[in-house]
Amino acid sequence: MTKVDRQKYPLFATYYQSDGYSISGKKLMGRQAAGRSYLSAIANSNVDTIPVMVSSSNSIEILKKDLSDILPNNTTKEADIFFRHKPQKLEKYGGVFVPGPDISDFVRQRMYYGHEKYSLLGITHTTASQHVMDGFSSLLTHPVMPWDAIICTSNCVLDTVTKVINSQKDYLKDKLGAKSFSLPQFPIIPLGVDPIYFELNEENKSSARKNLKIGQNDIAIVFVGRLSFHAKSHPFPMYLALERIQKDLPNDKKIHLIQTGWFANDHIKNAFENEAKKICPNINLIFLDGRNQNLKLQSLAASDIFVSLSDNIQETFGLTPLEGMASGLPVVATDWNGYRDTVRDNKDGFLVPTYTLPEGNLEGTAYDHMAEAINYDYYIGINSLYTAVDIQKCIHSIKELIINDNLRLKMGKEARNHAKSTYYWPVILEKYKELFIELDSIREIESKDYNKLEKFILPSSNLDPSYIFGKYPTAQISENDDFVINNYHDVEIKDIYNFDSVNYVKHLLPNLEIIEAVYDAIKSKKTIDEINKSINNIELVLKSITWLMKFGFINLR
Repeated sequence: MTKVDRQKYPLFATYYQSDGYSISGKKLMGRQAAGRSYLSAIANSNVDTIPVMVSSSNSIEILKKDLSDILPNNTTKEADIFFRHKPQKLEKYGGVFVPGPDISDFVRQRMYYGHEKYSLLGITHTTASQHVMDGFSSLLTHPVMPWDAIICTSNCVLDTVTKVINSQKDYLKDKLGAKSFSLPQFPIIPLGVDPIYFELNEENKSSARKNLKIGQNDIAIVFVGRLSFHAKSHPFPMYLALERIQKDLPNDKKIHLIQTGWFANDHIKNAFENEAKKICPNINLIFLDGRNQNLKLQSLAASDIFVSLSDNIQETFGLTPLEGMASGLPVVATDWNGYRDTVRDNKDGFLVPTYTLPEGNLEGTAYDHMAEAINYDYYIGINSLYTAVDIQKCIHSIKELIINDNLRLKMGKEARNHAKSTYYWPVILEKYKELFIELDSIREIESKDYNKLEKFILPSSNLDPSYIFGKYPTAQISENDDFVINNYHDVEIKDIYNFDSVNYVKHLLPNLEIIEAVYDAIKSKKTIDEINKSINNIELVLKSITWLMKFGFINLR
């Protein structure tokens, strides 16, 4: 294997598809916000060149625009862009980062070039979907290597992944007698945030509160994230807690709840608005579009406390509480999954206990989801409805921060410092670099033991069509066949080559010069073996011959 110069190339390449990094779409998902944040961190790091792998030329212009938007004004940085189907450059960089957990297709592709050539790095986001669960299970039957890795963004995510893989291991042992498995590494590295982006001064705060009509003596609570009762966070505990607190506050201290996100449809929007009127009629509700980054910053600047009472199994890390912390806000969050890793209880704010059913009580729900009796939305929704948030603790925590100005300011400062010291992107990127070096070392040492996998074998779903459909034609041409020139038409080879019905796949055909050279050789009555001696690529020769046959220039003798 080629040894990577980590002084010159400190980072893996990044696999770019706009869906993994775009925050401009109508449906902004957590994985996209995280991907954008990662891309920004890479682009603004101290590297001269940004290595990027793309799947098609369509991605290149979108990538360039994204980099232009991310980089500071008047800053340019060279991007080393190459295509996924030509991954040879990955040897130089040591591997490629994929913005999701599914690396199966990438490891199958790597077989063609050699398992030891480079590493693959994925990252977890939502782990609750059937597709993602199947992806973790499939790792056991795909050629993943110990020098690959899938980053788990929280301790709870690692626990989930481990349980899924161990269950599939047991099945394969019982069904097939499997005894050994090759798996990637599963390091725990959190997502990052750029506190500088959330550096909000008093002028920002004053202006934001004025725009939102929040009085100086009032309290602003902010929630940031998708506004979805079934897929993100049921608002009922938050609404109920704030209403109860408002009744205990002086008349001149009004609670404003800023909910910065987006609704998937009018049904969900109406549910939020109508139910809020019944649960918390005395709370001033403000809804802002969280897809607009300026409005998101405005909502954070205007607020005193960040609240996120996640109760959903699709939540794996929780980037928005970190953004609240980076903005200098104390956080009241549920003791739930990744929130537990990032928010230090009684330091950065408060963690509110959550409670679910004991193991075994939702097996029927899992079965119904598998049997497609319920869809994914119902699956995560029913789990949410069976997740209880300690409302009494929630009331106590928020109220404590409202009535105690010093505590609120102290925890907000602690939260910001914690975000800067632990979750600032340059800090997180150092963890990535350490991981890259570790994977380099594993690949260098252990790849020698994987010689048995050096042969490229296409997976059963991607077999060579000339093999798998080999019985379809009358016969397949061979290197022993003899061909003669036909004179069926007067149209020249170059003209047919440029027909619209032909050139749509021109990039997949032998080039025109090779086709014409093969034609001239057959015209000179040369054998296939003789033709190949000059071209030195039997595959291109045979492809040229079948193309010439298709369009009536030659025929079997």
